[in-house]
Amino acid sequence: MVDITCIDEVNGQFFLVATVAGVTVRTPISAVLANILLALGTPRCA
Repeated sequence: MVDITCIDEVNGQFFLVATVAGVTVRTPISAVLANILLALGTPRCA
């Protein structure tokens, strides 16, 4: 099962932070996808 934790932004690059089978994974995503996920309610990482 995949749980999306948050969207992280570092130096203008966006990353999807998710938990997969108990392991936290941080993968790069496009700015467009990040904005769509943020608009749908995915939180930004603190």
